[in-house]
Amino acid sequence: MKKTALILLCALLLAGCVRREAPVPASPAPTVTPSPTAAPAALSPAPPASESAGSALPTATPAPEPPAPAPAGPVTAGVYRWDGGERGEWVLNLKENGTFSVIGGERIYNGEGWSDNGDGTVVTGPTEGAGAAPFFDEFGSSLWRVSGERCEPIY
Repeated sequence: MKKTALILLCALLLAGCVRREAPVPASPAPTVTPSPTAAPAALSPAPPASESAGSALPTATPAPEPPAPAPAGPVTAGVYRWDGGERGEWVLNLKENGTFSVIGGERIYNGEGWSDNGDGTVVTGPTEGAGAAPFFDEFGSSLWRVSGERCEPIY
């Protein structure tokens, strides 16, 4: 008897823990659309543009789009300067024959091969300048942004 009472009690407790969903109606309630009893009122046509010009509501004018930035021109052979503040003044000398010099203070770092990236930047080939300045990579190469007669290393 005790086992039966215990099983019955457990069944009642579990029955209270079951999640019950709301019943779904068998069929949706029909919607009734009233039939028109009178003819719909005729809409008046919009006045021509010339008539409505005097009483036109203010309209929002679209904001002008900012001008697109001009694409950077090609980087050509020449001498470009950068004032590095605490790092001093630097000169990037790109030569027609493909060689270059990066001059900082009393040091000159020469190398062969520089390349215009087509976006206003130029990359130099390896030099003995590895570690000489934070903008030289482990091979002594560097990346520069050139604008006019000025340049700036890109770290």
